[in-house]
Amino acid sequence: MRRNLRRCANGGQFQDGTAHNTSISLYNNSPAEYLLVWDVTTGLIETDVLSLGYTQGAVGTLGPASAPLVPTDSLPPGLVYSGDSNPLPAALWGQLIADWGSGILWPHDYPIAVIPPLWSLLVVNDSNPTHNLYAGFLWEAINAEDFERYYGRFARPVLSDLG
Repeated sequence: MRRNLRRCANGGQFQDGTAHNTSISLYNNSPAEYLLVWDVTTGLIETDVLSLGYTQGAVGTLGPASAPLVPTDSLPPGLVYSGDSNPLPAALWGQLIADWGSGILWPHDYPIAVIPPLWSLLVVNDSNPTHNLYAGFLWEAINAEDFERYYGRFARPVLSDLG
């Protein structure tokens, strides 16, 4: 499946260190669409271990406006929040060592994360929560029917995907 650039957006946020677990999250504010996260960029002043995880609902404070990838298009679903994730989600995964200006290189044809309706993907500094954190996201909104068609358990390739 090709990415639909007209349904893509990017956004990011800087968050000062917090008391418990400094986090930046991408919240899927659509009740009917999925967000395919194609890229995550992180930055820190110090070298820390970051974790990725999912949680239901929005976490923290709404950040600055995100932008559609095609500037003349309307913004698809997806809002960037920041704050203190306390308590942490039960399932954290994708740990990485990050330094200022570093990012996650994701050289694959599939997304780094899929966010269901009304869920969030968190980037959490759970090794030293008092450190500042930056995270940016590039995502695509896709309706539930297309998600199941292309990625569902019984998905089959279609001719438009082959050319």
